[in-house]
Amino acid sequence: MKVVEYEMGLWYLLSDGEDFYLDIRTGLFGYAFWLLMKLNDSESDGYRWGGVTYIDALVKIVQERALNYFLRNEIVEKQAIVFAVIDEWQNDPRRHKASP
Repeated sequence: MKVVEYEMGLWYLLSDGEDFYLDIRTGLFGYAFWLLMKLNDSESDGYRWGGVTYIDALVKIVQERALNYFLRNEIVEKQAIVFAVIDEWQNDPRRHKASP
């Protein structure tokens, strides 16, 4: 599993083989939390065709309708893996090097 796209502090898109997972900062009833959902085939195709623009639009939809997406939350099952991958990615010194 690895981070492939991100909007720091808002969302991270991770890939695991052919699967994509979107980790989104959202909230319900005044409580903020991270929602991790596996993209379905339609959403994965949307990302492949639309890139970050598609993901930004999807994130807005999920944030506006968090309750509808809550049942897709996989954070309990994959929390340790996802947090470790994001933490390792954020602390990778190669990520912070300036481009030549």
